[in-house]
Amino acid sequence: MNTKICKKCGEELPATSECFYKQRGGKYGVAARCKSCCREYKKKHRQDNIDQYRSRDKELYQKNKETILVRAKIKSSKKETKERKSKYYKQYLQTPKGKAANRAKQAKRRALERTQTQGLGKPNYQLIKKIYHYCPEGFIVEHMRSLADGGGHHESNLCYLPENINLQKSSKSIEEFGVEIFLENVIYWQEVLVNF
Repeated sequence: MNTKICKKCGEELPATSECFYKQRGGKYGVAARCKSCCREYKKKHRQDNIDQYRSRDKELYQKNKETILVRAKIKSSKKETKERKSKYYKQYLQTPKGKAANRAKQAKRRALERTQTQGLGKPNYQLIKKIYHYCPEGFIVEHMRSLADGGGHHESNLCYLPENINLQKSSKSIEEFGVEIFLENVIYWQEVLVNF
């Protein structure tokens, strides 16, 4: 590996983009000074010329004021829309139509759970209740092979995943989601229920 000596601090470092900024004309394609020396120089330069920087920032703001305000408005409107939709959906669930739609959704899921356990034997519902009851904090019970993908609501198909990982996995298979990420985060219920 090529190394380079920083012209400012004299330290010998690997000539990579981790230690030096890229520069076309520089030796090995990197700048003469290391990143930490460049940062110190920029910080000192800004402190010494703070008035110039402030006036430049004001000019840029005045030039791009409309764009900046539009972006801020869009960002706030997206947040408001999301909150409004969430509030509307909660109100909708309280209406007779919303309750009926929710019951239909739950019935469809129960039907999937019942029909897709073929070939695995009858599920042990007492054990499944325990698996849900002793779910570790911050984790969610996950179907390793999703119900939508033909997996069964069977104890052999259940595990625990952190909430954010569970949302990322969604109905993907473990291979589609990434075996390494899955194995790093998964807790099998057999390990948890040993103590109970």
